[in-house]
Amino acid sequence: MIRAQNTKTPEPEVRLGRQKDPPRQPWPLPFFEPLHIANFDNHGSPNLPPNIDRFDPFAIFKLFFTDEIMDKLAEWANKYAELYPAEETEFARKWKPTDKQELYASFGVLIHMVITIESAIEDYWCDLDSAGAGHIVKLYRPCKISAT
Repeated sequence: MIRAQNTKTPEPEVRLGRQKDPPRQPWPLPFFEPLHIANFDNHGSPNLPPNIDRFDPFAIFKLFFTDEIMDKLAEWANKYAELYPAEETEFARKWKPTDKQELYASFGVLIHMVITIESAIEDYWCDLDSAGAGHIVKLYRPCKISAT
């Protein structure tokens, strides 16, 4: 086939910048031997300290987040807010120092929202008399943070 003189061959597209590296090969998976369970019906019991009631979720939570840790978290949060104040905007609220009780309430709300699935975020904050669950309103309303 003969080409006409005025026909140009398209130039290959020139990419600027560095070419992407090819993806790395995955490493081999480690050896895994599943745990053999002889009796699936016997679930056992948690190995908790004797003074902890295994039916008290807050007592179990406090094994991981002690009062000392919560005091430190509150101290660090207050210090951070002092060092890096939020910009003044139409919707920003002025920071008020927090304490461990408020942090416990915040963690409780987060855990509750993970366990209790609602169809919309607003349903967590509605009044108990309305269509949604509204569990958080009574627990969290006294705190400084609102659901707006």
